[in-house]
Amino acid sequence: MDLWYWDKQLLWVINGWGSPHWDGFWVGVSYTPWSFPIYSVLLLWIWIQFNARKRAQIMAMVGFLILLSDQTSQFFKYGVGRLRPCHEPELEGTLQLLKDSCGGNYGFFSAHASNSFGLFFFFYLLMGVFAPKNNWVLMGRVSLLFWAALVSLSRVVIGVHYPSDVLFGMLVGLFYGWLVYRLTLKWFSTSAS
Repeated sequence: MDLWYWDKQLLWVINGWGSPHWDGFWVGVSYTPWSFPIYSVLLLWIWIQFNARKRAQIMAMVGFLILLSDQTSQFFKYGVGRLRPCHEPELEGTLQLLKDSCGGNYGFFSAHASNSFGLFFFFYLLMGVFAPKNNWVLMGRVSLLFWAALVSLSRVVIGVHYPSDVLFGMLVGLFYGWLVYRLTLKWFSTSAS
């Protein structure tokens, strides 16, 4: 048995979590408007914690992180050329597609997972340096991780990604979150002098 076999088996299990009572939840989690509350709290934290220059730098770096993550995902999708499970002829009729359309042809790797985990790790690290050590900050960091995991998992539940698409996207996101965090600290230190 190869990785493709296990990827399909896990896909069928996770995709099977969809049900009439929960389908709307999984579709909602998978799309940006549901992210608004958690990212609004982050914006408020940035507003309170940093001066105007650092706020602008953080927002620029967040934009850079998302752009980097999205473009890398597009490069891989067309470079690898692996069909999304909902476009895979071999899987036709075996999946629940919980949204109106499948999306683009290719799915390796998940930009949703990459973006979510990139933002999680960037802010997790930033809070580790610039936020007071208290239960509210810990709860914020755990909430970001939970949200990133939920968004990533939703992509498999709704039938548009294989588990390996999501796992690879998570790893790329963690790397980019760390990289952009390091670049942000460097920018902070050079602009302070």
